[in-house]
Amino acid sequence: ANGEHVFVDYQDFSGDGLKAATSGAEAFGDASAIAAQGRKSYDLSTYANPAHPIPAGCTIRVLGMAPGAQLVGLKAFGAESAPTSNILQAINYAVVNDNVDVINESFGGNPYPDNNTDPISIADEAAVAAGVVVVASTGDSGTTNTDGSPGTDPAVISAGATTMLRSYAQLSAYGFGLSKGTFASNNISSLSSGGVSQNARTQDVSAPGDLGWALCSKKPIYVGCTDDKGAPAGIQDFGGTSQSSPLTAGEAALVIEAYMNAHSGAHPTPALVKQIITSTSTDLNHPSYEQGAGLINSLAAVQAAMSVGNNAKTGSTLLTSPSQISAIAAPGTSNSYPVTVTNNGAQTQTLHASGRIQGPAITDVTGQVTLDTTNPATPFYVDQFGSQRFYVLQHFTVPAGVDRLDASIAAHQSFRMSPVRMILIDSLGTYEAYTIPQGNGNFGHIDVHSPVAGTWTAVIAAGGAGGFNGPVSFEFATSDFTGFGSVTPSSATVAPGASATFNVALATPANPGDTSASLQISNDVGQVHSIPITLRSLISTGAAGGAFTGVFTGGNGRGFPGQSVSYQFDVPSGQHDFGINLKLTNKHQQVVGFVVSPEGTVVSSMSNVTIAPDGSQVFGNTLQMFVRDPAAGRWELAYAILNPIFGNETSNTYSGALKYNIVSVKATGLPTSAATKVSAKTPLTAKIKITNTGTQTQTFFVDPRTTTAQALTVLPITPATGIALPIPPTAAVPRWIVPTDTTSLSLLASATLPVQADLQYGGGNPEVVGPPGNASTATASASEVAPGLWSGFAGEVGPYSPSAPAGTVSFSMSATTLGFDTSVKSSTGDLWLQTVDASAPGVKFLTLAPGETGTIKVTITPGVTASTVVHGTIYVDDFNFFTDQGDELIALPYTYTIG
Repeated sequence: ANGEHVFVDYQDFSGDGLKAATSGAEAFGDASAIAAQGRKSYDLSTYANPAHPIPAGCTIRVLGMAPGAQLVGLKAFGAESAPTSNILQAINYAVVNDNVDVINESFGGNPYPDNNTDPISIADEAAVAAGVVVVASTGDSGTTNTDGSPGTDPAVISAGATTMLRSYAQLSAYGFGLSKGTFASNNISSLSSGGVSQNARTQDVSAPGDLGWALCSKKPIYVGCTDDKGAPAGIQDFGGTSQSSPLTAGEAALVIEAYMNAHSGAHPTPALVKQIITSTSTDLNHPSYEQGAGLINSLAAVQAAMSVGNNAKTGSTLLTSPSQISAIAAPGTSNSYPVTVTNNGAQTQTLHASGRIQGPAITDVTGQVTLDTTNPATPFYVDQFGSQRFYVLQHFTVPAGVDRLDASIAAHQSFRMSPVRMILIDSLGTYEAYTIPQGNGNFGHIDVHSPVAGTWTAVIAAGGAGGFNGPVSFEFATSDFTGFGSVTPSSATVAPGASATFNVALATPANPGDTSASLQISNDVGQVHSIPITLRSLISTGAAGGAFTGVFTGGNGRGFPGQSVSYQFDVPSGQHDFGINLKLTNKHQQVVGFVVSPEGTVVSSMSNVTIAPDGSQVFGNTLQMFVRDPAAGRWELAYAILNPIFGNETSNTYSGALKYNIVSVKATGLPTSAATKVSAKTPLTAKIKITNTGTQTQTFFVDPRTTTAQALTVLPITPATGIALPIPPTAAVPRWIVPTDTTSLSLLASATLPVQADLQYGGGNPEVVGPPGNASTATASASEVAPGLWSGFAGEVGPYSPSAPAGTVSFSMSATTLGFDTSVKSSTGDLWLQTVDASAPGVKFLTLAPGETGTIKVTITPGVTASTVVHGTIYVDDFNFFTDQGDELIALPYTYTIG
């Protein structure tokens, strides 16, 4: 379960020097701990080597996590699709029908905003409230702030992935043959999603995920049960946080069983199970944003479950509370946070507490190598897939005694090329780590704790597909952990069952953004416990706004995002508008920004990428967002990098600024009084003068609205009728552009069989699922729902066997929004009017570079009803066709009487 040794169910060890007094199944756990109990453990790697076959007549069965547990498999992911409604149905079925104790969720997404109000998070919280432990994978997108929902929900136990490279050796996989035949384990896997989430938290724990064996079925229905050559196989070389999560769920099952056995059948709460799992995890000497509390330790967790609340105790475990420290405040804000540590062991323990943070680089080596996969003279290795991986070697030196090695590569390449990858082999020839790319992300990162000193070798490789020939940038940096904050007292002697409180004095970072650290608690039996600390400093809220800076690196090519960063800021009352700009050192990087209101709604989503008239992407080094009449309160800002990472830099700096009241728009000739008479015979002409006060070229238009809300049909921009059920993966998802000033949005799914409508904003949240039925409606409401791109989906209502029945579904969308005043015409036209009126004229944007000024002409031609007083508002907006969203910059009210 943890480390190099396992326990086995043995029948006969005769003939190979393996003797046992009795036969039968043994427990599993840490080898040294089991040895102290007078038992034996055996290193099975000997018997994975063809030169050392399993002895004749000997059956060895490795015990998996939580042996004997009853399993419920709910197939929410069909071959065609995985609608959210199916997952919700599965969660409900597991809790209500099957009365499960633990739910494992090896899936997730990255919504913006990620405020745990999405349907799956809500369902998980309901399951936890019903007494069910929920465990979720963090994702497989790398450690650069890519933790996925629902794992970011504090009610859930989230699990990242550690390395266990034995299968690399067994398969001679991923260039293992270039090493001397030894390998390291228990580093954080390069694929493991980690970092700081939008809600200023880290993952909870880590568990093995890169890579291990899973039992598999050769039945055709299980399409993933193949070997590396694609042939059916009874075992699978399996990995990712989708392995870490079920292993953690298995530990939760062990904890529940042990607790019930020791407490007369009483069931532990999910909160207690989470506390036990996080408290007993083993610190790996990695930063908390990568490891959480550390590697799960099943033996310690079981001992803790048996001991908590009982006079009879076993082991030397501790229980800590809280499981994480998270604080958001102005830069340099100091505060003290109490952490309670309970001695859950059998003996008195002396505890030592201190803060820890990764310090500055001790050594930092950068450079480039040229990799040519088209040259037959380039050396190559053959991996387990039978593919040739051409490589170059780069040597570097690791000094003695450092805590950490970070290694990164970057290479500009196209999607048709094989991703560039990196292997690290230490000075002893040990295979230490592999970037294990999950797609063509153009970036790779590895870190190794406690690296051995000497000359290391980086193997930088790529496949021949696509013919890569060019530079690959590298960076090898070492660092130590240093102290962080202060802890009072620094030590305490605690009797069994007693508790000590440590007060941790911390200050938020001096600059806006996040700091990740940990509280380290060690005892006198050599155990080290780690409690993650996340401190976030707000962007300044002064009258002039505030600035922020940061670094973009990249992810591993797996989906969206490649990396994200989050900020928060408090907007004071009375502001007419604010603008947020971002400046990039690499203009070829694709970045999307999101501004989230205190209500939790995305009000702006823009990019440094725009779309040219011919449909091509145009990149810039700036990104600008505007918000009109912002509500007072705490706002959120997030930036997401899209894969692939463009360029050859292993990191790129950025800078940004929040500024208040910067919009410069002036109207002349616009009527503002009922005393002004306007008639159809004598139209009124006004001019709106706009100065682009942002840092990015903007496309402006005007949007005339009435003051009365109307229910309008929103026109689809992709086919929305007659879609086959189950919805095939090749089908275009129905999409709509929703206008600004919309307070309610409804999606109706009309189907030939019962479905649940699924309405989702383009950034991922909000998402709303409707009730089941042949006509299912999902509705999102807010003071203003997020404008821009929305999508619709429908999942059939289960359960069904053997597969979902065939049918069709059609979608329609309606919005309650401010009415459009079609008596007002402009020289630009109105893009939002096009979303509800197919006959609306085309839009001719006013395009202005930063600092440039232009004018939009507006003509009011009212109806014939005399003496009617007309009230309306002309909104000045911009729009980005890459994100399909626009900002409102200013509201210009008008009033006149039809005369």
